[in-house]
Amino acid sequence: MECVRAPRPDMVRTFGLVAFAYVALSRGTCCKWKRVVASLIVVNGLLCHLTQTSSCQWLDVVVNTLVILVLNATSPDQPYILLSTLVIFLVWKRCTGRPERAWLHVLGVQWIGAYALTRA
Repeated sequence: MECVRAPRPDMVRTFGLVAFAYVALSRGTCCKWKRVVASLIVVNGLLCHLTQTSSCQWLDVVVNTLVILVLNATSPDQPYILLSTLVIFLVWKRCTGRPERAWLHVLGVQWIGAYALTRA
């Protein structure tokens, strides 16, 4: 019987969630709903990047897609949010399934996403 190894947690992408944690904890700079959204993204990202299971990764994609759609539909700060979404999507596509591009994911998806959330 062959031993199956559990996937290793993605610590670089987990570290990238710090930007959303900052938004979630910053009471003076963001309204309450942005802090709630940031908290949801942090919890969702921790599940995805620490467990590395396919079901958590699909949940991560679905939740993030819904957040992006709502932000684009409700934000008065257009076209900035739409352009940020385009950059985030292109970087995410380039990084998916490539552990060696984890820092690109942090900078181009997570940190741009957190900044866009503060502007939405």
